[in-house]
Parts: sequence; structure tokens; C-alpha cells
Amino acid sequence: MKKSTLLKSLFLAATLFMSTSAFAEEIYKETFDNVTPDKGKIDACKGFDQAVNGVSYVATNNTAGDIRKTSSLNPHLWLPAGKDAGIKISNINTSGCNNMVLSFKIAPNKGGAKLALSITANGTTIEFPETVLTTQNEYQTITCTTQIPEASATEIIIEASATGNSTATTNGLRIDDITINGDKAADAPVITAENVDFGTVYDATETSKNLVVTGTNTTAPITYVLADDNNVFTVTGDLTAAGGTLTVKFAPKAGGEYEATLNMVSGTASKTVNIKGIYEAPQTATLPYEQNFATDLGDTYAYSVSGSRTWFWAQFENSGTTETYAQMGAGKPSSANEDWLITPGITSNSNDGVTISFDTKTAYAGKPLQLLYSKNYKGVGDPTAATWTEITKDATWPATPASGYSNITPSGDITVAGSGQIHFAFKYTSDDSAEGSSTWQIHQIQIKAATSGVESASNNETNIYAANGTIYVNAVAGELIEVYNTLGQKLMAKKATDGLNAINVNGSALVIVKAGNKVAKVVL
Repeated sequence: MKKSTLLKSLFLAATLFMSTSAFAEEIYKETFDNVTPDKGKIDACKGFDQAVNGVSYVATNNTAGDIRKTSSLNPHLWLPAGKDAGIKISNINTSGCNNMVLSFKIAPNKGGAKLALSITANGTTIEFPETVLTTQNEYQTITCTTQIPEASATEIIIEASATGNSTATTNGLRIDDITINGDKAADAPVITAENVDFGTVYDATETSKNLVVTGTNTTAPITYVLADDNNVFTVTGDLTAAGGTLTVKFAPKAGGEYEATLNMVSGTASKTVNIKGIYEAPQTATLPYEQNFATDLGDTYAYSVSGSRTWFWAQFENSGTTETYAQMGAGKPSSANEDWLITPGITSNSNDGVTISFDTKTAYAGKPLQLLYSKNYKGVGDPTAATWTEITKDATWPATPASGYSNITPSGDITVAGSGQIHFAFKYTSDDSAEGSSTWQIHQIQIKAATSGVESASNNETNIYAANGTIYVNAVAGELIEVYNTLGQKLMAKKATDGLNAINVNGSALVIVKAGNKVAKVVL
């Protein structure tokens, strides 16, 4: 090489080196430090630094060139003397990068060797300064003088050739720390945030969630616009360019599934957050109430506390008559289940309360169906969060037949006194059992306003009712008041005072109250 050309190359190399060292970023580097085995052909080695990023490493001549380690040098690329050998490194991610410069460390296995390599990058020959490798096994850093052409994926080929290469025939070359420096494209601004899902709510009161918003490489404050056709969501809070926390609120007005979008923008960055929520509104009904399950479960509410089964609607042709009903069973073998079928909320404006009656059928041995009522259940959601009073024993139930299903059995009237809203529930339970469990059908439910069992008192007449666990008897002074349980055992007796008498008894949910010549059945 002519002296002037050499000086020009050295000046360009120095300029590139200072530029890339002072300002450029490292785009790619291969150290070979983690390659295994310590001595092996390139194609058989694993553990290259950038292989995890999809970069591939193959030999240009699979009979020559390997990765090896010496007692004094870490693993490196070895190109033996007298042979065509090299490495092709492909699929280096250089998308958006420019001003790319290749550098590497190189050492001869004998001193005084001339650097004799052929280097191409993305199909272009890459020039480097003419260099004498003076010291055996001592690395020198070479910075190439030709920039690597821009490409989204870069390929580099480094080769030593035996043909016409006097130095290569007598000296092996060790290459390490193959590096590309250059200018990376500025990372695009990004807004990140998770979608907001309120799930199913059972209360129309406002529900809130926090939405964390993050801006990366954003320079302008993040602004947002809520698109909500139903006006059930609100979003409040301020965001900087770095993001922040917003408060998202869900306040449904009627039952249903709701969706909205929150559109955020900062410069060229944008993000759409999907917001959704379901409001399961409680069912209510007026007196008198009737449910015959003609086509489905109607306005009753099925809730599974545990297990894979739940109440379902069914029908059956029986002697020319179509029976329709709600059914629950756990099969044979059975699994553990707890499942509730709950009536709508029904409000009584009288202390006399309400009276429920229903028809049931059963089949197969197992746990009995339970009847309960609650005056604080909210109408939807987990019933175990409410307070329930069991009144199973106050109803008539079918006996389990030896085979098949029982006859339809009326429950009789069961009265729960007191005003306010009330829910009745049928609770089914089963265990894990190879013997199976019972099956229950509910064929119809009726709820009506209750009477106290006697005519309303006026002047000297007697009125009997219960409210909040207390028996009230409006009687004439001197009348005998007696309270019996359902077995006919007297629980208490007392002489009435004139007007309203309050009586408390323990241990019974259903009692018979006798006052004067009036008798009433009262549910506490």
C-alpha cells in the first residue's frame, strides 16, 4: 500500500474510532466466553453470546476453523495456518442503525505476522488498516475503515485464505471480541397500560380501580379521552409524560354488560385501554308471586358455592303430561357440591309477613334439600355472605323411593312473619361418594301475603304475630297466652296484660300460640 494511502486509511480509522468510541453505541458483540466445548468446530459449538437473540454462527469451511481456549487466552475464534477458514455471523439485528463500524481483537500464533483477512458485511468488502501482528498470542484491536451498509439484519463474513496468502500459510490467527458500534435509532415513544376489567359486580354503588399508565421515551404529557356510550364509567387523574395513576370508576344504573375505551396520546405514541364490567342486578317480585318453571329457571337465581354442578331447568313427559321444573343432582359417583336456588326479593309491608309453598320430587338416597330464608341477602352473588335461617323442618318433603322418582309432594304453607324484603332459598349439598347423591326437583313455588292465623284485633279481639324473633299478642287483660312447639310441648304460659304483649321463647323456629279462643302458627 502506498504511504499516502496508508496515512489516509490510518486517519480515517482514527476518526472512525474516536467517533464510535466517544458517541456510538454498542450494537453487537461476541466474546466467545460462554461457548462450549472449549475446543470444537464452529458448527458444533453452542453458547454464543448473541445466539439467544437469533444470531447464527457457521463456518465458511466446516473442515477448518474452530473455537478454542488456551492456558492464557479465553475462548476465541481460531483460524489455522495454511487453510481456508472463516466464520459467517448472520441475522444481527441492526434495524434502524447507521454509521456502523466493525472492530475485533486479533493475535497471531507467531510474532511478525501480517494481518491477512477477507471481511465482508452485507455483501460489501470491509477495509481495515494494514497491520503487522508483532507479538505472539498478544491481541491488537483492529477498527475497520469501511462502514457497514445499513440493513435490518446484518451478515458478517471473516475469512483467512491459504491460496496466495504467504502469511496465512505460516501463521494461525486468533480473533476475539467481534464488535459492531454505531448509532441506534431513537427508541419510539410508547405508552403502556393494562386493560381494566371490573368483572361481575352485584351492587349498583360505585366501584373503583386504579389504572397505572407508563410513558417510555414520551416527551409530552399523556392526554386521554374516555369513550363510553352508556355513561357508567368515569376516569379521573392527571398524567405526565412519564405517566401516572388514573382512577377508573364503574357505577352501573341497570343490569347488563358494559364496555368503554380509554384513548391515550403523547406525541406519536398512542394507547387504547379497554374497560369492561358486568352488573348483575338483583331480581325483585311483588306479591302474590308464582314460579312454575314453564320454559327456564325464570327469575329464580342459581348460585354455585362449590362443585361443578348447578341448578338447571328440565322437563319430562309423564303419562301424557309435561312436567317442567328446576333440578339439581350430583350423579353417581357424586362430587362435593353446594348449590343454591334463590327466589327474587319479595317485600311484605305487614308484620304478618309472607307464606311460601312449593312442590318437590326426589330420587336416590342422599342429603335432604334445605329450605332457608334471609332478610339481608342482597339478591345476587354469594349467598353465604348473608344471614340465613333454616326452616326445612316446617315443610313437607317427599320420602326417597326405593327406585325412580317420588310423587310430586306439596310442602304445605310455611309462614315467615315480619315486614321488609325476604329471599327464600333451596340449598342442595352433596359429598364425594361412590354411592352417588340425591336428586331434587322443584316444580312450582308460590309466595303470598300471610295472615296471622286469626282475624285482626279491634277492640277486644286478639291479634298474634311475630317480628324479629319476638311473639306479639294483642290481647285483653287476663287472657291466658300459651306457646307450644310443634311436638305439642308447652313452652310457656302467662296472663295477658291489656294491649300488646311481647313474648320471647328459645329453641323453636315454629311455634303454636294460643290466646283466649284464638290459635296461630308463628314462624320466628
